[in-house]
Amino acid sequence: MQKLIVEVNEKMIDLSKLGFCIKERPSIPTPERLIETIDIPGRDGDLHVEKGYKDIDITVELNFMDDHLRDRIRVVKEILLDCDKIIFSDDQEFCYMVNFTKIGDIENEVDFYGSFEVTFNCKPFSYKLSTFKFVSAIDSFRVDGYKSAPLFKITNSQGDCYFILDNDNSKKIGVNIRASVVYIDCENMTCRSDDGINLLEYMIGDFIELDRGIHRITAYGGMSKVEVMTREGWR
Repeated sequence: MQKLIVEVNEKMIDLSKLGFCIKERPSIPTPERLIETIDIPGRDGDLHVEKGYKDIDITVELNFMDDHLRDRIRVVKEILLDCDKIIFSDDQEFCYMVNFTKIGDIENEVDFYGSFEVTFNCKPFSYKLSTFKFVSAIDSFRVDGYKSAPLFKITNSQGDCYFILDNDNSKKIGVNIRASVVYIDCENMTCRSDDGINLLEYMIGDFIELDRGIHRITAYGGMSKVEVMTREGWR
């Protein structure tokens, strides 16, 4: 039986255990690439500039059967509206990252059975779950997916500490403040301490994306450790 698993605040919830099952495995849209076409006089052919990918909508029909139907629906609606990721039971190594959720009308002709559609607006790619954990970034690390918007974790910053990625001085990232732990999030463009204090004004360098391949980090200044969560997306 096909199951839908959702993540809410880093907790995985199997909806089938709450009595909600997928009617059938939904089709997953291929992300649409955004291309800007520029006509340049005197040039053979147009110039094409890639502008990224559009978000995708994944629509799932859920069936449910329960003697306490109304209460169960209230609980599951809260879960669906708050979820961060969705996972299908036949592909549990990958997830889709949810931007927002829309829940359709609930159809139930009897008091113990019903169905409804849920549409998850998601980021364009599927993401490998194993890349949502920190690994050491000192020396080298590998990205296997199409693209990565990494989350860096710097431990024991002593102020004016930074690292350079792939020996490219334009990819210099760090912080100019003393802190036990600093998180630099290239997906959400934030820089914060372990207790959530905004440190963006102390950040050195710009947010980056990582392409597929091996990347190397060289650290400078006072820091005891640099870790990275690559959060890799596949098209």
